[in-house]
Order: sequence, then C-alpha cells, then structure tokens
Amino acid sequence: MPDEAGLLAERDAIESLARLVHQAIPEGFSTGILRVSSLAPTSLLSLEVRDDAGRTDSVRTRGPFAAQAKALRSLMYRPEVGTWFSFEMTVTIAGSVTTRFDFDDEPEWDVPVDPVAYVKDQEEFPRDEAHQPDWLRDRLAEGRERRAAAGS
Repeated sequence: MPDEAGLLAERDAIESLARLVHQAIPEGFSTGILRVSSLAPTSLLSLEVRDDAGRTDSVRTRGPFAAQAKALRSLMYRPEVGTWFSFEMTVTIAGSVTTRFDFDDEPEWDVPVDPVAYVKDQEEFPRDEAHQPDWLRDRLAEGRERRAAAGS
C-alpha cells in the first residue's frame, strides 16, 4: 500500500490527466473518454468525445497524454503485485471524473504486440507469479522464447 505522499502523487497525476482530457473536449461535446493500454515499451491511447445527443467523435491525443499516463502507471506500481495494463478515464465538461484501472486483463491493441514487450514490462514492473494471470504467464513464456531465439 502506498504511503500518503504516494497517494497524493497518484491523485495529482490523475488530476493532471483529467485536465488534459477536459481541455481536449471540443465545443458542443460534453464528455471525454480516454482509454489507455500500456506496457513499459509501448502504449495505445484513444480519446473519444460525446455530446448529449449521443454523437461521438475521436480527438487526437498529444504527447502530454502519453507522458502523464506513463507517469501514472509508474506511480501506481506495487512491488510483487505490478501495475495496471489498461485504464479508462471519463471526464465531463462539468468537471466530473471517473476512472477504472485494469490490473488483470490483457490490454487491447489495434495491432498485435510482440510478446517481448511483456517481458520488458515484467522487468520494469515485476509481478510475482501469484499476481500473474494465466494470459500474462503465456505472453511472458512466448516473449522469453522469442528473446532467446533472437540471442538477446
């Protein structure tokens, strides 16, 4: 469990990311939904905006979104337990913020991710085997085999 300073740093990182989402909501839209899938060497971010009538659109995310998400992922790391693989943040134009972090399910990607990326993530954010879902153990085994075959 993080100490008070760690919790405050997490809160500050969430608030910074929420401000970025809020600022990116175009006029005429009421909600921004940021979705992030992340491993240490790669991430996928998307920002969808919605209006009150249910119309949706995509908004291009910029570098600060990825940097803030990466910082948040690092701050939320717990030794032996790991950190989240994906999260969703919903921000309304009125300033309401909700978040959902997923520590256990495989992240969704728009293109397949090399299993070596999971090995690199495990090296940066180690999880003991008791906290590794079956799918993660499988990706780690695949990644280690690919790494060994490549001689690196």
